Amino acid sequence: CYSFCTLLVPREAHRMSNRPKVAGKTAPTGRTTSPPAPRQARDSTPHASAIDERKAVPVERHRDPLGGFLSGHNAAHSQHLSRSRQVVPPPRRESYPDLRIQQVITNAAAKGEQFEMGPPAISCVAFDSTGNHLAYADRAGRCYIFCRNGEPLASLTPSPEPSPAPNGYTLIDVVEAYQPQLDTLNSTEIEAKVNVLKFINMGNGSLFFLTSNDKTIKMWKIWERNYAAPEEYEPVNAILEDWKYLKFPKVKQGQPAIWHKETKVFAADHEYHVNSISASSNGEMFLSSDDLTVQLWHLGHHEHSLRILDRRPEHIEELSETITSGTFHTFRPQEFCVANSKGVISVYDLRTNLTCQEASQTLAGPPPSGPNVYLSSILAGISSVRYSHSGVQVIARDYLNVRIWDTRKSDLPIETHPVHANIEPRLNELYEHDYVFDRFDVVTNPSGNAIFTGSYRSEFVQFNQDGSSRLYTTDMSESAAPIDDPNGAGAAVRPDAYQDHDFLNKTLQLDCHPTEDVLAVGCGHELFLCYTE
Repeated sequence: CYSFCTLLVPREAHRMSNRPKVAGKTAPTGRTTSPPAPRQARDSTPHASAIDERKAVPVERHRDPLGGFLSGHNAAHSQHLSRSRQVVPPPRRESYPDLRIQQVITNAAAKGEQFEMGPPAISCVAFDSTGNHLAYADRAGRCYIFCRNGEPLASLTPSPEPSPAPNGYTLIDVVEAYQPQLDTLNSTEIEAKVNVLKFINMGNGSLFFLTSNDKTIKMWKIWERNYAAPEEYEPVNAILEDWKYLKFPKVKQGQPAIWHKETKVFAADHEYHVNSISASSNGEMFLSSDDLTVQLWHLGHHEHSLRILDRRPEHIEELSETITSGTFHTFRPQEFCVANSKGVISVYDLRTNLTCQEASQTLAGPPPSGPNVYLSSILAGISSVRYSHSGVQVIARDYLNVRIWDTRKSDLPIETHPVHANIEPRLNELYEHDYVFDRFDVVTNPSGNAIFTGSYRSEFVQFNQDGSSRLYTTDMSESAAPIDDPNGAGAAVRPDAYQDHDFLNKTLQLDCHPTEDVLAVGCGHELFLCYTE
C-alpha cells in the first residue's frame, strides 16, 4: 500500500516545533529563559510567547504576480521551494517586453522520412525545472530532447553542432516512446501520438520524464556514460605455441555518449483516454486524468495506483460532463484541481479524503447563453488549467477566452480575456468540422505579469498584467514580429476575417522557461523559441 501519511500531516505540527519556548521553561542547553515582561510591553519583548508574538507582529504580505496578495507563510514556503530547487525567478517587471523569435526547430522526423499526410505535428512541449533542457513530442510517438548550449545539466553533454541563437537549444537524443497498437478488448487502434510529456525531479544526476499516449504512461531516463569497447588484437593459439605469447584483450574507454532507457511502465488503470499528467511539488507523486477518472501514482510503485476521483455514472446514458484537465497545486502536494467540459473547476484537498467525493471549492464562469445554448456549453469546456506561481490564482483556457480566478475572493472569475472574438460568426461552421474541440495551452511567465495562449493563423496572444495585450505570429513570411494592435490597448485580435486555411495553422502547445523570459511555441511541425528583446 502507499505511504500517503505525508499528505495528512498538518503544517501546524511542523511550525509548533520551531516556536519559541514559553518563558520560565528550561531550554535544551540547560539555560533558563528570562521571566515574562509586563503585559503592556509584551508586544515589543522578544521573549514573548508565540501566540502573543503572532498577534503583535504584522504578517508580511507579498505582492502576488497577478495583482493579488499572498500571506507571508505561503510566500516563505514558495521561496523555500525555490531555494531547494536552486531556481531563482527573475525580477518582476510591471511591463513585459516584446518577444522575438530567435530559434526555429523543425521536427527531426520530417528529415529523411516520407509521410503520407505530411510530417507529424508537435503534440506537446515542456521545459525541465532548471530550463536547461527542453523536450517536445509529436504524433508519431517520438520525443526529442534538447540541451542548452554551454549549460548542460549534471553530466549531460550537448551536441557539438552550433546553434543559430545565443543560449539556444541543441538536440541531444531522440526517444521512440510509442508505436501504434491494437486494443483487442475494444477492437480499436491506439495511436502512437504522445499526449503529455512532463519532466520530473529524481535528484540523481539524470533526466527523468513521463510520457503518455491514450492508454499507457511510461517513465524514461536519460543519462551520460562512457562507451567502453575492447581494443583490436590478434588471437594466439596458446595450445600450439608457448603460453608466454598469450594475449588478453584490453578495454578502451570511448567518448561520453547520451543513453536512454524505459525505466517503468505504469499499470493500465485508465479505461479512457489520458489527457493530462501533473507532478506534485514534493517530487514523490503525480496524478493522471482521463475523461472520467483521476489516478494518483507514487513514482516508486508503478504496478498500481489509487483512484482519487471517479465521475463515472451508473448508466452511460446519464453522462453529462467529462474531465478535460487536472493539475497539482504549485507548492501544496495535497491540493489539486480538475476542470471539466462544462467550464467548472473543482478544487480538492487530499487531507480531507483520499477518495474525493465533494470539492472544497468550485470555480465556474458565467452560465452558457445565446441562441445556441448547446454550442455555448461546448465552447465553455476548459482545455488547459494551471495554478499561478504564487498558488493563489487559477488560470484556465476555454475555446474563446482566458479566465482567471482568485481562490480567496469568490468563485467567479476576476478577469476574462477574449482570445479570438472575431471568430464567433463562424462558430457553427467550426463545430461541423470539429475545430471547436481544439485544445489550446495557457502558460504564465516566471514573473507572473504575462499570460500566453495560442490561436489560429500561426498566432499566439500575450495578456499583460496592466490589461494590455499583444498578438504575435510565427509565420516567417510576416517577419515573425509582433502584430501592431490596430484597436488600441486590450484588443488581441486582428480586424480581418478568418479564411478556411487559417484554421489549419494552429498554435496549440506552449511552455515558459521556469526562470527566464523564454517561450517555446509549437505550431505544426515546427517549434519556435521566443526571447525578450
